[in-house]
Formats: sequence, C-alpha cells, structure tokens
Amino acid sequence: MFTYIRTLKSKILFYSFGITVVVLLLVIAICLTNFNTLVKLNKIQTINHNLRISMDHIESRVSSVMNIAYWSSVNGYISAFITASDMYPNDLRYKKIAAYNALRNHVYGLGVDRYINKIIIYSTNGNYIQFGLVYGAPSDIQTCTSLPYFDLLRQHREIKWVGVVEEGFTGYNKKAIPIVQNLYTSYKQAPMGWVYISVSTDIIKDFLMHYKFDRGSNLYLLIGDKMYDITDLENFVEVDKGEFNFIDQKPKIYRNAQYVEFKKDGVSNIAVICPGRKIGWSLLQTIPNNHFAFRDEVYARILYVVICGIMMLAILMAVTIDRIVNRPIKNILTHIKRISKGDFSYDPSIESQDEIGVIGIGINKMAGEIQRLIDERIENEKAKKDLELRMLQNQINPHFLYNTLNSIKWMAMIQGAVGIVEMVNSLAVLLRNVAAGTDELITVEQEIEIVKEYCKIQQYRYGKLFDISYHFEDPSLKECKIIKFTLQPIVENSIFHGIEPKGTKGNIEIRVTKSSGDTLMISVKDDGVGMSREQIKKLMEGRYIEKKRFNNIGIKNVDERIKLIFGQPYGLKINSVLGEYTEVIITLPLIR
Repeated sequence: MFTYIRTLKSKILFYSFGITVVVLLLVIAICLTNFNTLVKLNKIQTINHNLRISMDHIESRVSSVMNIAYWSSVNGYISAFITASDMYPNDLRYKKIAAYNALRNHVYGLGVDRYINKIIIYSTNGNYIQFGLVYGAPSDIQTCTSLPYFDLLRQHREIKWVGVVEEGFTGYNKKAIPIVQNLYTSYKQAPMGWVYISVSTDIIKDFLMHYKFDRGSNLYLLIGDKMYDITDLENFVEVDKGEFNFIDQKPKIYRNAQYVEFKKDGVSNIAVICPGRKIGWSLLQTIPNNHFAFRDEVYARILYVVICGIMMLAILMAVTIDRIVNRPIKNILTHIKRISKGDFSYDPSIESQDEIGVIGIGINKMAGEIQRLIDERIENEKAKKDLELRMLQNQINPHFLYNTLNSIKWMAMIQGAVGIVEMVNSLAVLLRNVAAGTDELITVEQEIEIVKEYCKIQQYRYGKLFDISYHFEDPSLKECKIIKFTLQPIVENSIFHGIEPKGTKGNIEIRVTKSSGDTLMISVKDDGVGMSREQIKKLMEGRYIEKKRFNNIGIKNVDERIKLIFGQPYGLKINSVLGEYTEVIITLPLIR
C-alpha cells in the first residue's frame, strides 16, 4: 500500500484523510463516553435518592424501637417494677401490671407494635414481663440469656448491633434483629435488670417490597459488622464483606451520592452507598457497568455516516490539492535539480504569494547565498595562504631565544654582573613556562616559584619597591594542584594598580589555607592604594588595558579559566578599601 504514497500530493491526501478519520472518531468516542458518563451519574443519583428515602423510613422505625429500650430505663413504672421485692406479692403484682400497661401503651403510641416479636423486661430479683406478637413462656428467659450474643450486647451502654439472627424462642423460629440494654435506676449505678427486644425483619421489608430493581442489580443491608443480600426480601442472606473490600475505601461523590466502582468475578460494577444518619446502618445497591452501555447499532449508524462524509471530503481535497499544490511543487523540483548541477541562477517562476511561493522565494535566496559563500570561501582561502606565509616569515624559534638568553647570562657571569644573571635567568624561566602552555595543572609550590621569578625581575626594575611573603596553613598544601599562571597575573595587578601608585614601599602577602570541605583558598593581599567598586568591576570584566603586562593573561582570564576547568562554584573574589588594601581570594577544589 505504501508504495503508492511517494508523491507529496498522495502523502497529503493520505495523512489528511487519516487524521480526519482519527479526529472524528475521537470526537465521537468522547461524545459517547460523556453521554454514557452522564447517563451513569444520573442513574447513580436516582438510585441514591431512592435509597435515601428507604433508609430514612427504615431509620425512623428502628429509632422508634430503640426508643423503647431507652424509655425502659427512665420510665417510673418500669423502675418501680424492677426494684420491687418478692416479700410483698400484692405490691409486686400491682407494679408488674402497671409496668406492662405502660410498656404496651408506649409501644402502641410509637406505632411499631407490629414489628415487635417480643419484649422481655427482666429484673435482678428474678421478676419479668413479656410483650409482643409472639407467645411468651417462662423458658424464654433462659433461652434469652443463653444466646451467644446476649452478654456481648449487655456490655455496651449504647445499643450495639449483631445483625439478623435466629433466636429460637418457644413457638417462634424466624429471623429477627435483637436489641439488649441494661436497666438502671436513678439511685444505683449497677444495672437493676435488662430489656431484650426482638425486632421483626418486617421493619425493613415493608417499605422495600415496592422497591424497583434494575436487571442484574442487587440490594444489600449493612448492620453493624454484618452485611446481607436482601434482594429477595423473604431471605436475608449474609455475605462475606471481604468480597466487597471497597466498602472501607473512600467513595466518589456526585451531588451527595456516594458510589464506588469495583470488579466482581471479572465484571465491572458500581455500588451506590447510602449510609444512615442515626443508627449506623447502610443500604447499598450494586448495578453492572454494562447497564449503561450504548447499543451497538447506534455506533454502527454513526460510523457509517462519518465514513461517507470522510470519503466525500477526501475526493474534494484530492481535486483541490491537484490544482493548488501539485503544479508549483513540480516547478520547485525542477529548479532544485538545476541547483544540484551547479546552476544557482535566479528563477522567478517558482515565487508567488502563497506558502509554496514563499518556499520558492527561500530557494532563490538560498541559491544566491550559496553562490556568495562559494565566492567568499575562495577569497578566504587565498587570504589564509597569505597569512600563513607572513606568520612563517615572522616566526622566531623559542629554542633560539632560550639559547640567546643563556649566552647573555654566561657573559654577565664572566663580567661579574650578578643582577643581570638573575634577571636573565628569571626571564628564561618565565618564557619557558609561557611557551609550555598556560592551561596545565601544576602544584602550588611550582606556581609560587613562577611568582618568585617574576617578582625578582620587578624588584630589580623598581628597586625594592615591595616585599612579598608566602604563608601555608599546612605544608602539605604545597602539593595541591593549580592552573599555571593563576597567581602571577594577580601579583602583577597588585604591583601596578596597588603599590606603584602609592609611591612608597609596599607589601604583598600570599596565604594558602584549606577551607571547610575540600576547598583550597589562596589569598593575595597588598597594602596599596586600594580599588573602588567601579575599578573592581572593570578589572573583572577585562576592561583594563595594561601594556606593562608580562603576558596576555588578565584577572578576568584567570577567573574564566578556573570556572571553565573546575566549574561555577570556583573562581576569584576581590575585596578592597580605598587607601588601605586590596585582597583577591581564589577558590579552588582541593586536588592533590
């Protein structure tokens, strides 16, 4: 297929068509995804609304039942009954009847009597009353206290939930939700008895029996630490919360609706969670993600329309590109072939005001520039040959200069001119070091020797105008590495810009120390006339032109060489006070 995509026109058509297809498909996918997302969020909000209504209704009824347990601790008739003594049978009988009537009237008043399987109020004296839909038997007390969760529930002052259980009372074997609460009196801290309430699961079923479920959806109820599948309201099936590990995760929020996306058995699902506001219960409904999927035929129709539109657009583009692009490109290609054969002449036919014409203008300019560069190169090569010839004629052999200086030295020695011998010897040492290069790493001791030779010449020249001293914090620092000709330009600067303008004898001190870490610090300090900030700035920027300088290495050059070789943290710093001193601090890495 790609063998047919060689011409620019074919490539433009191919890539335009491909990009158009990709963009349109992306737009369609984004639109459909957003539509599906909107449908999903609206569905989540609807489910949350239904669950909230159901949860509030269930909470209202369960709260009324819980009220019975709390009421039993504060009601006067109940308190009188649980504190009554067996020593007065008639009084006990009267108080029992009064307590029973008060309990019955309170339950009827709350309107939850049809959800109460059994209420047992038991005192520590062994007296009890029973009320509810289920027939009470004396054995129910023993059955109640032997229930595995009874003692656990009595340990908590607040009502604790153990879920849906089978109680096993006489004549009654249905599932129920138990409530156990200790009974206290106002004058005793220890419990004087307890109340047991068996709540029918109808308290949940009655409102949910008309709840509408979507296909594949399940409804769950969380009571305490237990979770039940109540999709079939006739059977509360306990499920393992481990299968729903998302329950403890932070849910997503959409307009007060809490939901979590999870996978179960490889299928993506959404769980809408509606926590209770009062009793700690929660309703949870799951729904498969594929419930929100768009129908395949809708996708097929949209894609068919898009493909037809793209084909028509591609045909229109092909006709337009052939007229606008193909012909100017052929002219440009012809001109480029002429340029490749050495013809750099101007061609006005490839220039126009559109983009391709701008390319033609650029090609004509490029051809003219190439011709100019070729001519310039020929002239440069000729000038280079002339320069090399002049340099060869002016070149002096360094060995000839050293030998001549050596001859002068021996002649001065024969004639007893010791000063001339020392100056010639020092000059030879300096010239030999300059000729060997200035970027070489040498020891601090070797650099100090170069400074000494230079200062020897200047002291002869200026008649002991200055003294120079050298101090090492540690003798081992003499072996540290330094760039050749680092100190000499700084000492030269101290002589010419510090001590010479002073007009009296001066001192130069070179101090080598080791700073914190692996840093070598070298201080060159003179007691000359000092420098202003403007002078320091000019010196660091290389704007001082000094004809007396021994070589072309200035303060700025020293700083740049240090930074170039060792990095930006290192280099020179100048401190000075006019009329007092100038100090140049050199920072270098400690290299042995």
